[in-house]
Amino acid sequence: VAADPPNPTAKDLRLILAGGYDPVNRENVEHLEELKALARELGLAAEDRVWFILSFSAEVKAVLLHHAAVFVYTPPVEHFGIVPVEAMLCRRAVVAVNFGGPTESVVHGRTGLLCDPTPEAFAEAVLRCLQPGVALELGEAGHA
Repeated sequence: VAADPPNPTAKDLRLILAGGYDPVNRENVEHLEELKALARELGLAAEDRVWFILSFSAEVKAVLLHHAAVFVYTPPVEHFGIVPVEAMLCRRAVVAVNFGGPTESVVHGRTGLLCDPTPEAFAEAVLRCLQPGVALELGEAGHA
């Protein structure tokens, strides 16, 4: 979730879905199309509220992390997951699934929020992070 102002309103927010993408992998292609269709169905695609950034460079990752209001990590089965640690290094609050690798690096309520792997749980955690001062506090603690 990205926003440029320090205290973003809903109109300032963008959901940026970024990650590796292999156009030869049928599952990757199908999942991307499902996500784009969902964004259109929810009326978010036309408003440029959801961005899809595929297979990006380290420089692009640095820019994305720099502008993130909250970093959301959703893989439900990840042995460690270095990306939440990278987000914490950049002083970003992390919202991650409460399973596997993130439970080793994210301290719930201190350096980020761990949640059940449901859309509702992730939405609640992101909204909590967007409350004044919460993301900043979590991000600073994650960097310490």
